[in-house]
Amino acid sequence: MATLTTGAILVFLLVAVALALFVTEPVPIDVTALGLMVTLMVLRPWTGISPSEGVSGLSNAATVTILAMMILSDGVRRTGLIQRLQSIVAAYTGSSERRQLGATIGIVGPLSALINNTAAVAVLMPMVSDLAHENGTSPSKLLLSLSYASMFGGMLTLVGTSTNLLASSLAAEYLGRPFSMFEFTHLGAVVFLVGSAYLFTVGYWLTPAHVHPRSERETTDEEEYLTEVVVREESPAVGMTIAEAFEAFGFKAEIVQLLRDDEYYRDPTGSTTIHPGDVYTVRITDAELRALLDVNGVDLVPEAAAEGNLDALAPEQTLVEIVLTAGSDLVGETVDAATRLGVDAFSFVLAVTFAASTAFMSPVGYQTNLFVYGPGKYEFRDFVRVGGPLQLLLAVVTTAGITAFWGL
Repeated sequence: MATLTTGAILVFLLVAVALALFVTEPVPIDVTALGLMVTLMVLRPWTGISPSEGVSGLSNAATVTILAMMILSDGVRRTGLIQRLQSIVAAYTGSSERRQLGATIGIVGPLSALINNTAAVAVLMPMVSDLAHENGTSPSKLLLSLSYASMFGGMLTLVGTSTNLLASSLAAEYLGRPFSMFEFTHLGAVVFLVGSAYLFTVGYWLTPAHVHPRSERETTDEEEYLTEVVVREESPAVGMTIAEAFEAFGFKAEIVQLLRDDEYYRDPTGSTTIHPGDVYTVRITDAELRALLDVNGVDLVPEAAAEGNLDALAPEQTLVEIVLTAGSDLVGETVDAATRLGVDAFSFVLAVTFAASTAFMSPVGYQTNLFVYGPGKYEFRDFVRVGGPLQLLLAVVTTAGITAFWGL
């Protein structure tokens, strides 16, 4: 019987700590991911992770694909094609959030069946963001649905997700039966319809509106300023999260970045805890600024930066999203388990495929979630709150569908 080694126990503990940090977000999730990577390398005598193995994820195909999709997204945006599509969609949706949501789901779903869903999100994300901003809707209300709907659409065909292609090759290797192009389209259609209905109802109600629409800021009668404020030790805001402070003291502002202990953090989330000495760069109206300065222990930083000097507020920074993957024997283990149980192995492989391609409960669970995580200013808990019920719902739907269509 296999026993747990010290290294295995240590890795389990590190993963547990990383998950706790992902959920609570005391630091940005990219810092947690990089910290975990470095820790595994530092503890090499126990983990067995060498420096070359530790940084291998940076050259992983998934990481390179995400960066390539970002380049593709910007290139398509510059052609003007997306702007034309946006104009057509805006003429239909107007300022109706429900119509904007319907258009988002209706476009990205079918598109994700024809091309890889990661590419579909990369191409459409600028359009959805601009559509929301220009019509007074928070982009946060649409971007999470954009990601989720792309996952639904990706399950309509074999080429919809890279996970489908990988599962097909493994099914061919282990079972001698690869997926055909439309192998699971009928079940994918059920998932798409059920998932879309959820996003229009429960999902719409649960999805937060973190990002303030530009159009509302631009139509305000008050001019906005970009300035810096410092939080003194005696401030009652110390110990609160940013969201709690906004609610407690009755003001709103867009926080651009945080300076803490000579470290810069861009776009800190609402769950960030306020510490003594924190310096926040905020975009704020004159009236809101006066309300902010009424809070005891919050003061202006001398020589605050002007709007045009935003790029000079921090050293040059690069945000890298890391997707850690490994050569997985999951399908092989699934086949073995199915054989031992005396049930249809192909049905089990399909279940693994659908589960892997519909990871809704975390920003690091799927590439498209990572894409919208920053622009939507989401927190880890948002994915749990919106994606958790959806995950449970589709677990039932896919299990029932596989049983009905392929049997056990």
